[in-house]
Amino acid sequence: MNWSIIGLNEYEGRVLKALMTLGESGIGEIFKECGVPKNKIYEALEILMRKGLVSKTNISPLKYSAEDAEKRIIELLKEHAKEEKKFLKELKSIEKKPKKEAKVRIYEGKQNWYRALRYLDNGNVLINPRRIFSYSIKSAFEYHPQYVKARRKNKERNADYRNIGPITKETIKNVEKFRKLGTKIKHFNNENVAVYICRRGVIIGLINEDLTIAITDPDFIRMMKNLFEAAWKGLPSSK
Repeated sequence: MNWSIIGLNEYEGRVLKALMTLGESGIGEIFKECGVPKNKIYEALEILMRKGLVSKTNISPLKYSAEDAEKRIIELLKEHAKEEKKFLKELKSIEKKPKKEAKVRIYEGKQNWYRALRYLDNGNVLINPRRIFSYSIKSAFEYHPQYVKARRKNKERNADYRNIGPITKETIKNVEKFRKLGTKIKHFNNENVAVYICRRGVIIGLINEDLTIAITDPDFIRMMKNLFEAAWKGLPSSK
């Protein structure tokens, strides 16, 4: 029997069962019936009496009885049912703390810049300036379909697209393609580092290391936006 349902351990349950089987009995009789060590029988009887499951006589030799045990067990079961119900209610009320999403993700490999871009595209808008913006610091003006799609999508929303990077004989053709899409571009000497800043995050690419870092911390986004805009003001206009 599973005596733990009414708060008894194995020894206490075996002693109680012995008394319910034998009726009024002494320690020797209980020992023979349940096989619990005598020192443990005394401990068990003390607990059973405290719980109102067992009583003892006041005459010598002492004898113990579980005459009212069945009635008391029913009461204990009801008490435990109430406690169980209360426990389950409290258990359901426990709210799991939402896991904090990492604000920094690191990608390794040459193509992971575009993985980082997709990660930001699917993320939440973290800052809400009056105007949609997309700022880039480029080391080369690679004309990728993903850029083109985003620019065409946001062109109708009066989005603010600005790029700074090296305008050279090698990059001028793609620079003109970007300008036709409504991107403002200024010349800025830069090698082997790429930065992208938008409302959803910041991407930093270390080209020689094949390492890309995506950061989705709102304070960092605002700081990088402000730094880019300050740098933009200090650069001369480019034809």
